[in-house]
Amino acid sequence: MSTQAKNNFIAGKYGAYRDGFAALITERLGVMKTDPTANVGLLIPFAAQGGKPVSWLASGNFGIAAIPSGTSSDRIKELLRIMDYLLRATL
Repeated sequence: MSTQAKNNFIAGKYGAYRDGFAALITERLGVMKTDPTANVGLLIPFAAQGGKPVSWLASGNFGIAAIPSGTSSDRIKELLRIMDYLLRATL
């Protein structure tokens, strides 16, 4: 993962980003230095149509997924509704 992506996440410019599992503790501590009330956690991948998610603890899942902090609240709410729908579809 790029240093720029990590720094932007810690600075609050990204609401989320994708990294290796081992980065969780480092990023959590970095964000908490900026905002002590922040709670950085994992978004466990979900599968379509209520199926089981693909293996997410295995290696090979690297990339970045981020929501820029300048994104309108309406757009973020829309994205969260979609994610909520997809998550509920897997339960």
